[in-house]
Amino acid sequence: MKHYLLGYAGILLLTIAFASCGDGNNNGNDQSGAGDIPDTVQVDTIEDGFVPDTVHPDMGTNDPGFPNETADADDTTIPDVMDDTDEPGDTAVPDVMHDTDKPVDTAIPDVMHDTDEPGDTTVTDGIETDTTAESCLDLTLDNAPFADVQIDFGTLLRGKRMVRVVKACNRCDTSLTLDLDLSTMGGVCNTIKLDSAYDNEGNKLDVPSNYDLLALWLNMQTLQKDKCLSLHLAYDSDLAHSIPSHLECSVFADLSDGHSYHWLLRGRSVESLPSTDAVDCVDGNKNCHVDGVCYAAVSGSPDNPCAVCQPLYSSGSEFELTDWMDGHPCDDQFATTTGDVCTEGTCAGTMSSAPPMVVSLATGGGHACAIIHGGDVYCWGHNQMEQCGIPGPDTDIIGSAYLLSILPDNAEMVAAGQSHTCATMEAGGAYCWGANDKGQLGLGNTDSNPAKGTVTGITAHIRKLAAGIGHTCALLDDGDVMCWGANELNQLGRAGEPSAVPLSASLPLPAIDIACGDNHSCAILNDGRVFCWGDNASDQSAPGGTTTITTPTLVTDITDAHNIAAGTGHTCAILESSEIVCWGANQQGQRGIGWWSLTPPPSKVLFMDDATAIAVAGNHACAMKQSGGLSCWGENAGGCLGDRSILRRGSPVDVLELWQQASTIATGLDFTCAAISNGGVRCWGSNSFGQLGDGQNTSESFVPIEVLWPGID
Repeated sequence: MKHYLLGYAGILLLTIAFASCGDGNNNGNDQSGAGDIPDTVQVDTIEDGFVPDTVHPDMGTNDPGFPNETADADDTTIPDVMDDTDEPGDTAVPDVMHDTDKPVDTAIPDVMHDTDEPGDTTVTDGIETDTTAESCLDLTLDNAPFADVQIDFGTLLRGKRMVRVVKACNRCDTSLTLDLDLSTMGGVCNTIKLDSAYDNEGNKLDVPSNYDLLALWLNMQTLQKDKCLSLHLAYDSDLAHSIPSHLECSVFADLSDGHSYHWLLRGRSVESLPSTDAVDCVDGNKNCHVDGVCYAAVSGSPDNPCAVCQPLYSSGSEFELTDWMDGHPCDDQFATTTGDVCTEGTCAGTMSSAPPMVVSLATGGGHACAIIHGGDVYCWGHNQMEQCGIPGPDTDIIGSAYLLSILPDNAEMVAAGQSHTCATMEAGGAYCWGANDKGQLGLGNTDSNPAKGTVTGITAHIRKLAAGIGHTCALLDDGDVMCWGANELNQLGRAGEPSAVPLSASLPLPAIDIACGDNHSCAILNDGRVFCWGDNASDQSAPGGTTTITTPTLVTDITDAHNIAAGTGHTCAILESSEIVCWGANQQGQRGIGWWSLTPPPSKVLFMDDATAIAVAGNHACAMKQSGGLSCWGENAGGCLGDRSILRRGSPVDVLELWQQASTIATGLDFTCAAISNGGVRCWGSNSFGQLGDGQNTSESFVPIEVLWPGID
């Protein structure tokens, strides 16, 4: 059995003791708690009320904390061969030579030169026989046996708090001490605090309030035989909003009995939740109950603290926020207006017609394009290389959706690279425009840059297009994959020069889905296996392979994928179980496995088991869920995760203020867009090139905003 728990005295007191991660080595969290007060150790990341501090941004490499580790638990199916130090959970994995085992290698034959540790039960070595040893620590969470890798404080309405009680008892004859390595703690820890602590007889302990002294107190504790320690941990949603951030904190500790514990604490704070209990909702006179929804009365006017701008609460997502300050963007379901804002509790805007229904959506380095019902293509954003399809002077930035007139036929699907765009045609083949310096438009030449035209050599119907920085790939109806453009990192699936005409990638079976990262490509075969090729410097193509992969190579341990997406240094796929696995780089949390985890790739994204679509770009990823809601993780430049912050996230956070169900999602370099089921597009993140489509190019948005369409602005 795998042990994750920190001698819980440890994990949580650590969490509290270093709640701000402000020990002088981490620049990631705001020591002052809220506001624009400079920290004594580092500057603030966030100013008052979810606005980034543009004057004093944090730039520390440890922000918000990344453990520098080389191994992790859960190597459940990976054979260890030589000179390996195992971690907990290597069940049924053969060890061969010079191995130093850790708990809990159950029923694992060891062969040579082995130094055994507790937990090798019923294992016979060539030299000796192991004895059984179990963890001395008995742990419960709220009086229930505790055997999971996370403590979840749930989703709290603003003004509420949740307390969870962790009890640790020593069931062995020897006393237990804790060895806590503060450098391995990472994430957002400053929204939780130690409410109280109690000894075995129920006596309240005098716990130091000073952070440094509390950490010292923690590491000096000794838990004697049959003695217990109870820790009452509190997650305060008001504190979370004032910092602001959700709770996402991981800690590591070792006990003197040889067991190691890893833990992830999570909590979410929102401003509205479905509720049938009006009494509980208004407890403390902080909230109000309106039409089955509990609203936090914290930002309305003094004479009307429960003014609700958002007229409709969708039951599809519990993270639908409202903000009732005058002038704040709201959403009236696209019925009759655009540019909606709150005005004295009413959501209103400029009269307009309804936006079009979007059937395909793509985002590139700094531009976006959408195909609407009927086959017309609209683009907006960066157009310096005419990637928006609009020639002429003074068109470097297209601030709102612009109808293209260059296509020879109705379009079906669109793909966007860094500075080029391609669309499939109803009649077959594809048409591309924009940068062509690598032959990425497939015109048979690199003469014109920018350029536009029909892709050479493909007349059959195309099922899907994908585009990277300088290359493009197409999936044909028969399952063949054709790629063209740049090839310096073998992104075309073969060694050699770039190609301005499509070349077939040699796959063992027909493909059902494709993806292009910056400089690598991937395909899912019709048997669920994944093959990738190209840049592999971060293991984004074939984990464990060479730095570049010349020909399509199998990604091991994936047998049932059906949707794939690729970014700069990482790749993700959705499995038949609706779970997501990712592999490659994780320095920005883009694999979604938590800061604490070193699980070998491919590894499952935390808290995602209902994904229906995945989009990846740069160093972040977003997924659409069965409810129609969206979650994102990874780097949060410009607020591209949509959680009203610029904090990078090691596991998925929900996109806030997206009040309608999404039908399609697309990720750009540092922005994200979603098509809405009943029409239109919402975008969020950086907007320096007008890529949010709101008619501006001066400021980013940390929550989704409307793309403006012709005749609606």
